[in-house]
Amino acid sequence: MGKRLSWMAVKSFAESGEGIIRQIKKGIMANFIRLLIFVFVFLGTCWVLIRFFENKLVFFPQQYPSGFEAVSLLNSPPEDYFIPVDGNTIHAWNFGFKTARKTILFFHGNAGNLAGRLHFFQHLDRYLDVNIFAIDYSGYGKSTGSPSEKNVYRDAKAAYDYLNKSLGVSSENIIIWGRSLGGAIAVNLATERNAKALILEATFSSGKDMIKQMFGIIPVGLATSIKFNSTDKIINIDSPKLFIHGDADSVVPFDLGRKLFTISPEPKQFITLPGANHNDTYIVGGDKYWQAIRAFIAHISTQTK
Repeated sequence: MGKRLSWMAVKSFAESGEGIIRQIKKGIMANFIRLLIFVFVFLGTCWVLIRFFENKLVFFPQQYPSGFEAVSLLNSPPEDYFIPVDGNTIHAWNFGFKTARKTILFFHGNAGNLAGRLHFFQHLDRYLDVNIFAIDYSGYGKSTGSPSEKNVYRDAKAAYDYLNKSLGVSSENIIIWGRSLGGAIAVNLATERNAKALILEATFSSGKDMIKQMFGIIPVGLATSIKFNSTDKIINIDSPKLFIHGDADSVVPFDLGRKLFTISPEPKQFITLPGANHNDTYIVGGDKYWQAIRAFIAHISTQTK
């Protein structure tokens, strides 16, 4: 009888132990499922938020009248143009068509507006024998609408077509110039419209590469729809290209400018500006900056396609 009781006790203990193990396993599985649900909800929420706010994370426009007070102080202010595009209007500046044959079609970076580049445009007008035509993207300055990757590409094409068709500037005399984010816009335009040459200043290889620089291993690039992929586009541009980048650029890494240059087909040239940051290339670069651009324009002016 004692042995039987002992056996029953052992059996009961074993069954109890198995029950505890089953409960533990169920608990672990339940916690694992909860963790998966949390991860999926968290990632889904991040994806939705990034998609919803992505344009606000990339574009930082300043609208009129911000910065435009200085324009009224100029003896010879730029001429205003308003280009219709898909129900909106794109504001452009023309710094007077001179006797120069070449016209710069200029695209600025992702922040501010045309007025914030007034000092640069004055230098450009002084040091280079070119005409200058520059635009504000949708939602910037006096331009209406709102910015997005699709819209800024559209704005650039509208500006080119207006310059080419309405103002009569031939593609042989148009030099597309983009700096920073404007470089990606310029590259995209050069794949869809003919131009004499392309100048890319302080720009990057792709939005994906920029995201990696900013967020490291956090996979933000998987969520955003914004690409600005100049890497895949520039390989199709055979016109002469001048790359300019400061080796102390704290916004767009110098290496990303070099990466785009390396991928780019000939003819091409890269100018390194020692000590220049992102927004002071033309100041820190000084004579080297302007001489390089003048030499580039003089060289392409002697060429015929």
